[in-house]
Amino acid sequence: TAFDLPSNGGVGFSESEGLLWEERWVELNREMGQWEVLSEYAESSGCVKLEMECAWKLRNWDKVRSLSLEPPVSAALEMGDSEAKMSEVFLAIVDGKVSEVENLHAQTAQLFLRNWLLLPSIGTGGSGHRELLESFHQLVELRESGQIMVETSRHSSNQTLPDLKNLLR
Repeated sequence: TAFDLPSNGGVGFSESEGLLWEERWVELNREMGQWEVLSEYAESSGCVKLEMECAWKLRNWDKVRSLSLEPPVSAALEMGDSEAKMSEVFLAIVDGKVSEVENLHAQTAQLFLRNWLLLPSIGTGGSGHRELLESFHQLVELRESGQIMVETSRHSSNQTLPDLKNLLR
C-alpha cells in the first residue's frame, strides 16, 4: 500500500500510528472526492469495501456488480451490513428492478435503525451519529430515485409525462 513503511525502521512512528495516518489519509481523500486515487489504493491494498465504495462513486456499475459477488461483500450482506445492503438498492435502481427497490429500501432502513440504537448517546462524541445520518440521507435519496423510476416507467407505457413535482414533496 501507499503506507508500507518499516515500523520503527528509523521512520519514527509505530505500526498503530501508521494505521492511524492511513485511515486519516483515506478519510481526507473521501472528503475531497478523490475517488480515482482511492480506487487505486483500494485495489492495491485489497480493501474490497473501499473498492466497492469507489466503484459506486465513480458509477462503475459493472465493477460494483462483480465486487458484490466477492466473498467479503456477500458475507457482509449475510451478516446484515447496512452499507452492503445499500449497494443492493443502488444496483436494483441501476438495473431497473422496480419491484425490488422498495423492499430493499425497507430492509436497509431497518438495518440503519438497528445501528442507530446500538450507538452510544449523542453527547459522548465520535462521528458515528454523523456518518449514520449521512447514510440515512443517502437512503432517502435512493428511495426518491426508486420512486422516480417507478413513476417514469408507469408513464412511459402510457406515453405520458409523470408529475414529479408532487412525488418529491
